[in-house]
Amino acid sequence: MDSIENFDHMNQSGQISWKWWLVMGILLFTGLGWVELFDWDELNFGESAREMILSGTWERVQVGYEPFWEKPPLFIWLQALHMKLFGISPMAARLPNALCGFLCLAYLNRFQRQWLPHSHSIPWPMVLCCAWLPFLYFRSGIIDPWFNFFMLLCILRLAKPASNHIKTGLEAGLWAGLAVLTKGPVGLLLPGLTALWMFFRHKELRLKLLQYAPFALLAFLLVSSVWYVPETLNHGTWFIRSFIAYQWELLKEPVAGHEQPFYYHPLVVFLGCFPFSLWAFPELWKTRRQPGPEAWLQSCFWMVLIVFSLVSTKIVHYSSMCWVPLSGLAWYKLNTSQTLTLSAAPWFKTNKVQGMGLWIFAGLLLLIPLAGMLRYHWMPYIPLDQYASASLQLSVDWNWHIFIPGVVFALGLLWWNRIPSQQLKRKVRGLSMLIPLVLWLVNGIVLPKIQAHSQGAAQTIFKEAANHQKLVVPVGYKTYAHFWFNAWTPKHRFRGKLPYSHDVLIITRMDRPLKEIWYPGWVLWKVHGPFLVYGYAGNDE
Repeated sequence: MDSIENFDHMNQSGQISWKWWLVMGILLFTGLGWVELFDWDELNFGESAREMILSGTWERVQVGYEPFWEKPPLFIWLQALHMKLFGISPMAARLPNALCGFLCLAYLNRFQRQWLPHSHSIPWPMVLCCAWLPFLYFRSGIIDPWFNFFMLLCILRLAKPASNHIKTGLEAGLWAGLAVLTKGPVGLLLPGLTALWMFFRHKELRLKLLQYAPFALLAFLLVSSVWYVPETLNHGTWFIRSFIAYQWELLKEPVAGHEQPFYYHPLVVFLGCFPFSLWAFPELWKTRRQPGPEAWLQSCFWMVLIVFSLVSTKIVHYSSMCWVPLSGLAWYKLNTSQTLTLSAAPWFKTNKVQGMGLWIFAGLLLLIPLAGMLRYHWMPYIPLDQYASASLQLSVDWNWHIFIPGVVFALGLLWWNRIPSQQLKRKVRGLSMLIPLVLWLVNGIVLPKIQAHSQGAAQTIFKEAANHQKLVVPVGYKTYAHFWFNAWTPKHRFRGKLPYSHDVLIITRMDRPLKEIWYPGWVLWKVHGPFLVYGYAGNDE
C-alpha cells in the first residue's frame, strides 16, 4: 500500500465520523440476546450474577448457591447490576462487555492523539475493528474484555510521558487493582512483567518507574483490598488458598481437556486478529531504542504470548490481552511506514496474503451453512462418536437464509477490493464496518443453529423440567446450564448428596449412561438428542 502522503487531504486529521460511531454502537449493543448464553464461561458468570440477585449475597461469588473460588467478583457485580436494571437475560449478561467495547474504542481514539498527534490519518479504533475475535468478545458474556481493558489502561498510563510521578503511579495502580478484582493476580502479573522488561530494556525509564512504584503499589493495595480484606476477615483465607491452588493446577497441567501444542496461542492470535495481525507483523520484531507507547505495546504482546504459551491449560481467551496491543502496532505501522511489505520477508506481499485470507474467511462462512444443510450426506464418511453423531442429528432447520452472512461478506469484499489502494483510510474504514456487520449477522443467524446442535437439547430438558417444577441434576459431565435454564433458587442448594425424589431428574450424556449399581431406583425416562434423562422410581427419601 502507498505511503500516508497519498491520503486525501480531508482525512489528514484522523477524525472519526459520528456515522462510524453510530454504526459501531448499533452493532455492539443490539442483538445481544439473540442466542442463549454458552456453556461453560458465559453461563458460569451469568449464573453467578443471577444468584447474587436471588440470594442477596453480593459480597461473594457463588455457583449453585455454593462459594465459587475461581474468580473475584467485579465482573459479576457489573452483570448483576445490569440484570437488576434490565432483567435476568442473556442480553443483560453481555451488556457490560458491549459497554466495555465502546469505552475501549473511545479510549484508543483519545490516546492516539497523544501518541502521534500529527500522524494519525487512520484511527486506531478502526484498526481494532478490522478483525474477528476482538469484536466478537465485546459481544460476549465472559470476563476477559473488562480484565484486558483494565490492564491496558495500566500499561498505557505508564507509557505516557508524565511530569507528575505521584499521579501516574496512583492511576496505574488503580487500574491494576481493578484488573485483579476482575480476574485475579494475573491482572498485576502481566502489567508487572511488561514494566519489568521495560525497566531492564530502557535505562532512561528506570528512575521514573522506581518513582511510580510506591504510589502504584499503594493504589493497587487500596483498590484490591476493597473486596479481598473483607472476604478474608469474614470467611478466612479459603478463597485465596483455593484460588491459588486452582491457578497452579491451570499452570502445571491442562484442566478440563484444554491441552494444546505450544504454538496454539500464536496461531489463535494471528488468525483471530487477521488481517491487522499481518499489518503489525514487522513491528513485532523491531529493536526499539526509545521507550514510546509502541515499545510498551510490543513488550506487553510478547509477555502475554510467552506466559500463556508456557501455561499448560490453553484456551482462546487466555491470550486475548495480545489483541489490542497488536492492533496498536498495526496502527503504528500504517501511520508511519511507506509500505506494508513485511521487512522480515520482502517477497511476502501483505496485500496478496490479506486478500487471500479474507476470501478464505468468506468461503468458511459459506461452507458452514452448506455443511449444516448437507450433514446427513457427509456424516457417514466421518468417524464420529455417539455423542457427536446424536447432536448433529437433532432436528435443526438449516435453511437458505443461513448463507446471508457469507454472501454479505463476499459482496462486501468485492466492493472493498474496488477501493483504490491509495485511499488507505477508506479501505480500513470499510473493513472496520464490514467485519463487525458480518459478525453481527453471524450472531443472529448462524450461532443459534450451532448452539441448537451443541447445547440445545440439554437446554430444552432443563426448561421443560422447570415448567413442571422438577429439579434436574447433571451426572457424569460438567455444566452450568442446569442452574440457569432449570431456574435453580436458593432452596435448591445442592451439597453433593443426590436427592432421591420424584421431583428430581438426572441428566447425563448418552455415551456415559448411569450404572444401576451406583444409582439404584433410577430408570431411563427420556432420550432427547445426545442426552439421557432418568427419573426416580423408588420411594422418596
